[in-house]
Amino acid sequence: MKPMKPLAFAAYTVLAFSFLVISFGSESALGNENIKKLRVSIEIFSGRPNPTFEITDAMAIDEFREKLSNLPPAEITDEEKQQFSRLGYRGILINNAAGIEGIPENVQILNGKVKVYGGKLEEIQFLDDTMGLESNYLDLARQNGLTWPEETK
Repeated sequence: MKPMKPLAFAAYTVLAFSFLVISFGSESALGNENIKKLRVSIEIFSGRPNPTFEITDAMAIDEFREKLSNLPPAEITDEEKQQFSRLGYRGILINNAAGIEGIPENVQILNGKVKVYGGKLEEIQFLDDTMGLESNYLDLARQNGLTWPEETK
C-alpha cells in the first residue's frame, strides 16, 4: 500500500473531523451536560407528569440563587411539613440536576415555606418565602404556556 501524501492526509483528517462535528456536535446528539439549567415543576399530579419548564437564562439562575441565599430560616409545624408530601397541590419544585453551584439539588416552595434538600445537604432545611418565590414561579409557568387545574391554594 502506498503511503498517503501529507497534504492528502491533512485533507482527509479535516474531512473526518468535520463529519464527526456535524454528526455528533449538536446539543441533542451529545445531550450537552454543560448547559446550566433548573427544572421547575408545578407539583400537582399523582401518577402522571407534572407541568414542567426549564430555566436556562444565567441571569435568572443567578437571581434565584441570590434570593434563595437571603431567605431566613423558618419555624415550621409538623402539619406544615406534611403538606409538602400530601396528595394534590404540593407547590413548586425546582430541581438542580445540573449541579449549579450555590443552589441545592431540590427546592420545594409551598404556602410561604421553602423546603431545601438533596445533594450535599445532610438534612432537610426550611426557610420562609419572604421573596414571594411561589407566586413568581407560578406566573412564570403560565408565561411558559403551562396550564393545570386551579387547585393551587
